[in-house]
Amino acid sequence: MGSFFRWLTSSFRGKESDDLPPACLYKITFHGSKAYLSPPNGEASTLEWTLLREVIVETNGANPWGPDVYHVLVTPDATLRVPQGAIGEEELLQRLVTLQGFDHAAYMESIGCVGKRAFTCWRKRPPP
Repeated sequence: MGSFFRWLTSSFRGKESDDLPPACLYKITFHGSKAYLSPPNGEASTLEWTLLREVIVETNGANPWGPDVYHVLVTPDATLRVPQGAIGEEELLQRLVTLQGFDHAAYMESIGCVGKRAFTCWRKRPPP
C-alpha cells in the first residue's frame, strides 16, 4: 500500500513542488532581536528583526503536495522564507500582526489564495 501511495502522490506533483520537504521540518525561533530559520538541511539562516523592511506572503498552489504559503521576511542583509506550518509559526505571526501598519486584509486574502501570488502585508515606513 505504501509504494502505491508514493506512486500516486508523485503522479500528481507539479514541477514546482518536487522534492520540497514538509513545512513542519522547518523551525523559526527568536532570541533577542534575531530570528533564526532552521530548514531540514541544517543550513540555518539569521535575520536581524530590528532591520525588518518588508513582509510578503507568497502563495504557489502546491498544496497538498508541498508548502504552498511562505512568510517572506526581508531586511537589507537577509531574506527568510518561512513556510506556513513551520515550528514556531505562532510566535512569528504574533510578532507580525503587532507591526505598526500591518495589512491584516492582505494577509487574510493571501491565506485563502490557491494560485501563485505575492501579497505585501507590511513595509517599513521611511522616517518623517
